[in-house]
Amino acid sequence: MKGVSFVVKSFIDATEPWIDLTPVYSSKVNWTKKAICKKCILQIPINRSGFICSRERECIAMSLVMQSRYNVLVKRGFFVRWFRQHGRHFPWRDPHVTPYQILVTEILLHQTKAEDVSKLWRNFFEIFPNLEALAAAKQKPLLSLISHLGFGNWRSRALQIVAQKIRHTYKGLVPNNLGELLDIPYVGRYTGNAVLSFAFDKRVEIVDTNVLRLFSRYFGLLLKPDIRRSKEPWEIARNLLPSDRGKTKMHNYGLLDFTAQICKPRRPLCEICPLIKTCSFGSRFDKLGKHPNGVLK
Repeated sequence: MKGVSFVVKSFIDATEPWIDLTPVYSSKVNWTKKAICKKCILQIPINRSGFICSRERECIAMSLVMQSRYNVLVKRGFFVRWFRQHGRHFPWRDPHVTPYQILVTEILLHQTKAEDVSKLWRNFFEIFPNLEALAAAKQKPLLSLISHLGFGNWRSRALQIVAQKIRHTYKGLVPNNLGELLDIPYVGRYTGNAVLSFAFDKRVEIVDTNVLRLFSRYFGLLLKPDIRRSKEPWEIARNLLPSDRGKTKMHNYGLLDFTAQICKPRRPLCEICPLIKTCSFGSRFDKLGKHPNGVLK
């Protein structure tokens, strides 16, 4: 991870609760080698045991290294528990949904509220119950059915091209590996991993723009908005996965629901967020009693 600025927090003692350390922002400096302590404004060496400053008694913080780099603050299992207690219910989350339905749903959900997709979901699959029916669909009735979701022409074209590609190349079966999924037009890394997780129960991470927003706020990261070319959020998401593959689907649903219900785009509900004490953004809200930057975008 080169050239990335982020905040690491560590509890020192009751009188000095949080120390913030920000790595040097430079394309030539690896963050695992040097950092700047914000307390004494000095460069400090970093090793696997932690950040060690010249003012050692005041400036010691746990280093986020290897697999524990990110789950020091968010414990594994948090999003599984969140989903069990607060998870939303949508028809595509039922246990007997097919890979075809999952893939089509992800295209319907593109830049669209899940609640809007939920309203037409059952009707859509009554009209197009399988991949063959969708591949052979006429453009006009398909567009008429989904146009109110927005991006009507793009979405209808994508659905048909995806269906036709799978019918011709994969004998009508949705692939169960990422390489083949990415070979399908209109399927990117998020959609591919979502299909693997939700349709095939694979232990894979998911990152969309909402998850990227959560990671940026929580870890204090300056992340590239293009999730297709940014490695850091995928690394974070991978390290937060539960070790039990059987819980991956619940974890990923919980992550998506948490961003929709709590870490909202413009007005996050920091005042009721269970992660506020360890959140880079939320801790400032906790001190100020308001969003430090006002209305967020």
